[in-house]
Amino acid sequence: MNNILVIASFEKGRGTGHLVRSSRLVTELRARGFNALLCITGNRNEEEAAKIIDGFDFQYRIPLSEIRETVRGPVQAAAWELIVTDRFETLPEEAQIYHGLAPVLGIDEGGKSREHFDFLLDILHCGGIPPNERRPDLATGLPVSPPFQLSPPPEKPDPDTKRLRILIAFGGEDSSGFGQRTCLALMGRSDMRLTVVTPSNPVPGLGARLTDFDLVITHYGLTAYEALAAGVPVLLEHPSSIHRALAKKTGFWPPGVRELARLPDGEAGRWVAETLKLRALALAAKLKPAGETPLTLPDYIASLSPQVYRQCPVCGGARGRIAARFPRRTYRICPECGVVYMDRLDEPPIEYAEQYFFDFYKAQYGKTYIEDFSNLKVAAAGRINYILQLLEEDPAACGAAAHIAHAANAVAETPAFSEFQDENQSRARPSRLELLRPPRKILDVGCAYGSFLQAAQEAGFFMTIGLDPAESAVQYLKGQIGIFALKGFFPDDCLIGPGNLSFWEEEYFDVVTMWYVIEHITDVQKALKTVAALLKKGGIFAFSTPSRSGISGKKNLRAFLEKSPADHRTVWDPRRAKRLLGNAGFDVKKIVVTGHHPERFPRWTWFLGESALLKISQVFGLGDTFEVYTVKK
Repeated sequence: MNNILVIASFEKGRGTGHLVRSSRLVTELRARGFNALLCITGNRNEEEAAKIIDGFDFQYRIPLSEIRETVRGPVQAAAWELIVTDRFETLPEEAQIYHGLAPVLGIDEGGKSREHFDFLLDILHCGGIPPNERRPDLATGLPVSPPFQLSPPPEKPDPDTKRLRILIAFGGEDSSGFGQRTCLALMGRSDMRLTVVTPSNPVPGLGARLTDFDLVITHYGLTAYEALAAGVPVLLEHPSSIHRALAKKTGFWPPGVRELARLPDGEAGRWVAETLKLRALALAAKLKPAGETPLTLPDYIASLSPQVYRQCPVCGGARGRIAARFPRRTYRICPECGVVYMDRLDEPPIEYAEQYFFDFYKAQYGKTYIEDFSNLKVAAAGRINYILQLLEEDPAACGAAAHIAHAANAVAETPAFSEFQDENQSRARPSRLELLRPPRKILDVGCAYGSFLQAAQEAGFFMTIGLDPAESAVQYLKGQIGIFALKGFFPDDCLIGPGNLSFWEEEYFDVVTMWYVIEHITDVQKALKTVAALLKKGGIFAFSTPSRSGISGKKNLRAFLEKSPADHRTVWDPRRAKRLLGNAGFDVKKIVVTGHHPERFPRWTWFLGESALLKISQVFGLGDTFEVYTVKK
């Protein structure tokens, strides 16, 4: 990711924090080599903005009217890779413009459009629709100091020898006049030294200078979090009931300026050190993500590589409503085919290598793939039996008896078969008895270490071929089982047709299978078209995948999706699979609901007993996975 557009709000009555944070973000991202631009929206003019963000290079600002057109420099509007909004409240018509350009991440978004954003990041508590992430540790904005670097409280100040250094900061606007009222309430005290931030009296580099003060008086917002990050106690005043509610929800202590002003002269320093300081440190520790390396907002944005679907990846339908949000991922439900699909802020943290079949597989199933090989092979045998039944029922797949021998000999002489023989010298050329059978060829996509292919070979398939992205799996099939396999991803490494160099010709296979693979594929529409092109007419396409209409999804879809592996792009609904696959050119012959788990039923049903719940699950199709067997039309 390189091209980032940051959109900031600069409106009367809403302070200057959004503009300041956004300008800092753009400056820092550009310093790291990103092509970041700032768009300022609102009813205040550029001259006012220039005073607030003095030092920002305005050549990196773009007017709102231009964001759909050619952007300055080499970037085109269509080339935006991420739009970050810091708007306080985005209007629906504005949100539509942003969504048409790129993936959109809303920071502290509080408007009616909140539910429509691709991703939501709440640095401050915004309430309402839950965000993808709440990260108050990002409030410091820039790496002026390590966020939430907690240090022990200093020695209690001696009120007779040290005055309490107090910063009063209510933003660059302070339309409520809290700064002036606070000064009036505390003036005349001998134990305090006041520093006031106003639009006419700014403090340069305020975030980096917070540790110069013993106490910060402000309202709920970024300055309060920055003070916590610096280990400085905070007192809050509330311009509105919303500010008060958010402060309470976050855990800020209720006392305000009145309580401070009521203390006897000379006692303020002791109260701050013994009470406020300790509470500030406790709240800072509570807000810090446990076990994570501290990040700044530029760190966070720079780590992203968003992947967002503008239409359903399975049927091509319009974007659906959001079903759930979790850190770095958002799930939507397609209104047309019922598939749940995932948008991500980054690549899934899973690599399809040897570790995937050992550590990751064992974490899910309690044993490694190799340890589970015999059980997987038993399951494969049942699938193969049904595939064989479908093949025998379809004359187009078998061929007329008079042409069987000729077709078998033709296959034996193909370049693909020759390469297969070269890779498997231990396997003899097919016997004449083998050649008298229909020449069946099967491709197993995501073949792993070959349990299904070995069962298929033993069932009499003439040519078994595997495709898997893991080099260790490919080498295991070739060396240990004697089955030809290729390393690659489907469908990108299986292109066919003019101009594409591939291993297979069009209508080459009798059977294509994907056992718990299709949910990993990014572009399912493309994958289904490729399967249809690879299969002969009447050929079999069979696959298995998790179900959103199983007991786990029905009981609590959000909890089900939260536990879904990070690389599962889609979750299908078996009740709507027939129509969906029919539109893709496949005739569904059978759907088998699998993965029945009585223990996943609600607790209030457990009195029925495990066997009864299992029967209910089987009768009503409440398994958490399912298998589909289709024939190419």
